[in-house]
Amino acid sequence: MQKVQRSQNQVSFGSSTDSSSSDDDDVGYGHHAKGVKKKPEGASIEINKRLGSGAIAKINIESANNVQLGDHNVMVINNARKRKETDMPPSPSITDVTPPPQLTAAQQAVLDSVEVVDERKLNILAGFIGKQWRRIFRKLGLTEEEIDRLHIDYQAAEGIKTVIYKGLVNWKEKNGREATVGKLVQVVYSISNNVKVIDSMI
Repeated sequence: MQKVQRSQNQVSFGSSTDSSSSDDDDVGYGHHAKGVKKKPEGASIEINKRLGSGAIAKINIESANNVQLGDHNVMVINNARKRKETDMPPSPSITDVTPPPQLTAAQQAVLDSVEVVDERKLNILAGFIGKQWRRIFRKLGLTEEEIDRLHIDYQAAEGIKTVIYKGLVNWKEKNGREATVGKLVQVVYSISNNVKVIDSMI
């Protein structure tokens, strides 16, 4: 704090319009920064720093809002114009957020279905799975090793659609009677946000 006070006492305002002004002209505004209540228009700031050798280093600062002296101390030189309430961005309201679509009774019945998914429905749902297939397979419980193996075995020869379909078949075989339409549709819909995923099972 003592360092800051000493630095404040070494700050004075000078005219920025005449770079050749003498020291007397610089002090003509008034006064050290500590005693100035309002900075004159067009003023610059001059900081005099005494070095260890006894020499004095002068630093001139213009058009600055804040100057930091030391590691953790901030001295405000200019008070920035306070923003009016009309300048502030409007606060988000509940009406700005798009609500999730209201599902029909038939759509909700699909999500709740405990019917074991068959190959025909696997093939239909595979058509809704695109670039996010790895995320969907992870959420279905497939391991990274299984996902990588699917890619290695089918991507080059048969393409990504086969990779996706074989992955769904793998999931069904692992889960048996737990591989229901509802569980699969919930996962695919939660990531794709495409309500047509649900409608395809009605």
